[in-house]
Amino acid sequence: MNMNKIALVYNENSKSSSSIEEIKKLYTYCDVEDADVIMVAGGDGELLHNIHRYMHLNIPFYGVNLGSLGFLMNPLDIKNILQNIQESTASTLNPLLMQAEDVDGQIHKALAINEVSIFRKTNQAAKFRIEVNGVERMSELVADGALVATPAGSSAYNLSAGGHILPLESNMLCLTPYMLIQTT
Repeated sequence: MNMNKIALVYNENSKSSSSIEEIKKLYTYCDVEDADVIMVAGGDGELLHNIHRYMHLNIPFYGVNLGSLGFLMNPLDIKNILQNIQESTASTLNPLLMQAEDVDGQIHKALAINEVSIFRKTNQAAKFRIEVNGVERMSELVADGALVATPAGSSAYNLSAGGHILPLESNMLCLTPYMLIQTT
């Protein structure tokens, strides 16, 4: 695959500005719309932000870790970035299409790379009915909230909330309740 035209994206307010400046000096980059690959310098959050921003372009992403955890990122190897991109193995992330109906019957839709989370709005616990592809999986989950994590998001907020890490290439979702009261 031809990956010679690289776009570099990063957070302008990054604490890793010295690493970003090094990366910028070593290579010539193009605009995102003209790229063969979009290189994201930062952490998992920066990668996910840019996937949401540019996924409509259908251009692959290559993440370079300048953050702390970097579960979705590649290690920083400034001198071998081009070679590492050429030799990289692609992973496909499938966004989660969330559709929720509120108590007023209003439908809310969103795409999620990491997770979808829903919290109660009143002092009472929230009641959820869980359906996957139109099939009821749980008639009632009573909790302060819940999140559904994709494999890409399972190591982030989901893990902090007590959920499980899913293999990145798996076709699974992780349902993690917040302050669970009961299920049926």
